[in-house]
Amino acid sequence: MVAAMDEARVFGEFPLLSTARLRLRELRPKDAPAANALFSDPQVMRYVGRPVHKSQEDTIRSIEGNRVKFPNKEGVHWALTLHQDDRFIGSCCYWHLMKEHHRAEIGYDLLPLYWGQGLMCEALTAVLRYGFEVMELHSTEAQIDPDNLRSRRVLERLGFRQDGLIRENYFFEGRYTDTAIFTLLRREFLGAAAG
Repeated sequence: MVAAMDEARVFGEFPLLSTARLRLRELRPKDAPAANALFSDPQVMRYVGRPVHKSQEDTIRSIEGNRVKFPNKEGVHWALTLHQDDRFIGSCCYWHLMKEHHRAEIGYDLLPLYWGQGLMCEALTAVLRYGFEVMELHSTEAQIDPDNLRSRRVLERLGFRQDGLIRENYFFEGRYTDTAIFTLLRREFLGAAAG
């Protein structure tokens, strides 16, 4: 029998992660201006299925909503920063924790200025390692709009496989969209990391 998630270990002190170029730290209220630039950008929000932020107040509410997930043991939301600069450039998270199934969903976003540099794969590799090794997840899920080819490429580079397509399951701004479901298993991630 697989043990339940050790919540004391996972949700004790906020986990700070580091990669070659990035620091992943807790979201802070001072991230609001840079985060607002991200969430008010129609290019970024095109496939998210949520309204573009109209004001910095929208972003502050979003940050506060994400900050309480960790102490409430509902998820982990990291701000991405470069080592040489503590400014918010994007975020990664585990949310929709299915603790009894040892599964969680990931989410991620990045300012367009930093697209195409491999930063999201780098950040998500650290996030996935944390999920599989510390949170003891068996699988990690990602749900994307199938038209989001950038996101698909990131997931495929990390070893995710598409498990299915749910047709017209999401209604946003007057139209139905499909959802592509991707999964990465613990043994696949750890096997690829070892190889």
